[in-house]
Amino acid sequence: MSAIGGILRLDGQVVSQAELERMQQALCMHGPDRQKIWKSGPVGLISSLMRFTPEDSLERQPLIDRDQGLVMVFEGRVDGRADLAKTLGIESSRLKLMPDSALMLNAYLRWGVQAFTRVYGEFTLAIWHVPSQKLLLVRDPLGYHRSVFYTRVANLFAFATSIPALQTLPEVPRAINEEKLADFLVLNHNELNTTINKDIYRLPPAQILQIDFTKREPEIKTYWDFDSSKSIRYRSDGEYVEHFNEIFERAVTDGMRSSYQVGAFMSGGIDSAAVASTAARLLKQQGKILPTYTAIPQPGFSGPRPPGRYNDESSLVNAIASMHDNLQTNFIDSADRTPLDGLDHYFMCQSAPFRNPCNRVWMESIMKTAAANGQRVILTGQHGNMTISYEGSYSLPQWLLRGHWLRLYHGLHHLHGYRDQSWLQWLKRWGVIPAMPENMYRWY
Repeated sequence: MSAIGGILRLDGQVVSQAELERMQQALCMHGPDRQKIWKSGPVGLISSLMRFTPEDSLERQPLIDRDQGLVMVFEGRVDGRADLAKTLGIESSRLKLMPDSALMLNAYLRWGVQAFTRVYGEFTLAIWHVPSQKLLLVRDPLGYHRSVFYTRVANLFAFATSIPALQTLPEVPRAINEEKLADFLVLNHNELNTTINKDIYRLPPAQILQIDFTKREPEIKTYWDFDSSKSIRYRSDGEYVEHFNEIFERAVTDGMRSSYQVGAFMSGGIDSAAVASTAARLLKQQGKILPTYTAIPQPGFSGPRPPGRYNDESSLVNAIASMHDNLQTNFIDSADRTPLDGLDHYFMCQSAPFRNPCNRVWMESIMKTAAANGQRVILTGQHGNMTISYEGSYSLPQWLLRGHWLRLYHGLHHLHGYRDQSWLQWLKRWGVIPAMPENMYRWY
């Protein structure tokens, strides 16, 4: 994952090379392959690149369009490149020489801020518009894996994809946001724009921030929202499956675009197994293997198993691997690590606490092993709980409150036995309790 950053001196003072270099030094661990600084008067932009796509070898950020007076830094990945290029009128021969950043700049020059709703992928970017002296900061619509942080203190506005980079600036306080810390301790993660660091904020997904010398304060607007009123209707269940498989395979294909060998997190569940199986099938057509990584218990573990769960996923992963002769399994037991190991390095990268420190143990063990094996792209089944393996439980209280008894009956019939729970348990836990009025729920 690469990194970007920048400084805008709102008092018109010239940005110093030294402060930009300090920020760059903090970002280079995320982008070790190429670092570049652009500055002009009161503004400076930083690009720190980690190469992982074939086009990254041609990366020349920051990108400058002299006709429109734009300078852009970009961090992320653009999916569906061929379709986007066709819409923009870019020939395939030219597309092969075009990094994702340049493709995004072409989209912005064509559509303006509407480009961010028309480009698929994961990204953060910043654009300095020289004629209007305005800075734009953008985060992709879903914001699953890419974050960008900013601060507005004294006569300074600064942004970076890493909090420690902002903390290299003397104006930025190294102080705890105590309210955010309290929220974190009670697992309240609803406030998306604050961080645990005082005066440092996170731009929420699907937001665009604008700041200039006139207003001097960030103006933030939503440029996209999910339209839940739209629906797709087919004549049969099979047509839904066919359409899903088409989109799913396209997404996995886009995720595998890499100059390096691709790996995959893999559990015995549906989500990551679906991703890994699809990737293995696609890679076999190219004569390539797919290394997968699975966390397993430490040797001798004999702890309890919660109902509907399993402790060791290796037998299920092996069963899936037997279906694909190019799927290479790696089982990681993390026996040599504890939640206290590597905290200094983690805080140096993130400057924030980890929500589940026990997960950090096996996640970092897997990533360390994958990096040692030369992989820079790791596929996951993250957020599959709301797509592939979503069982529909959140619909139960709606059907109950609206009197959709037939739908409720069919839903409970299909859920019966899933996770070792009866239909009555599903009705109580996911239907009746969420449907309770607040006072009744508190009493319960």
